[in-house]
Amino acid sequence: MDDVLSAIAAGGAGSAVITLILLVTEVTSGFGVHVFLILSELIGFQSALLGLVLFFAGGMFTWPLLYITLGQFLPGSGPTRGMVFAAILWLGFAPGFSGGTVGAAAPAFAEGGAGLLVYLLVTLFAHLVYGAILGGGYLRLGGSELGSPAV
Repeated sequence: MDDVLSAIAAGGAGSAVITLILLVTEVTSGFGVHVFLILSELIGFQSALLGLVLFFAGGMFTWPLLYITLGQFLPGSGPTRGMVFAAILWLGFAPGFSGGTVGAAAPAFAEGGAGLLVYLLVTLFAHLVYGAILGGGYLRLGGSELGSPAV
């Protein structure tokens, strides 16, 4: 399988797992993550289903293609490199998508910020799992090892 198809397939698998982690957290924790709704609102709609489609499209196409383009500049190899990449994505995700979480978990924040801590830990964990699947899956599916940048 070529590099682009390997990255897209690995990104699709990673997107499925990160989505599952976020949904299970929302159902079991009692506070809403609202990622999909916030994502759809960015383009002027209020549809969690549309947000889910956009989330999958980004996780399956945008981020994997960026990974194979810029991954050579990141430390590590395979899953480790993917986790570094995903941690960088999380730095934008955490503040960008916490708005719905803050509103839904306001009582938890008033009691010492436990809701914010859960949000940060769960989303970081989910991103690291996504990155491990993206980096490891990319190599496993036949993608070439991302080399060192040419100087």
